[in-house]
Amino acid sequence: MRAAYLATLGVAYGRGDLSLVYPLARGIAPVLVPPVAVLVLGEGHPAPRLVGAALILVGVLLLGAAGA
Repeated sequence: MRAAYLATLGVAYGRGDLSLVYPLARGIAPVLVPPVAVLVLGEGHPAPRLVGAALILVGVLLLGAAGA
């Protein structure tokens, strides 16, 4: 799994601007982990954690829109 992540990240760095790819790559994990934790592990999340993940998602979407 890590090899696929690193290969994909390498391709993204090769094709995109570092100032866009790096924050997107770093911001995607905090957005994906809570839903996976709920669906796979049945874990609950307190409201502040969900608000934080939502704010990160907004930031990632804004970066994606600015880079498009």
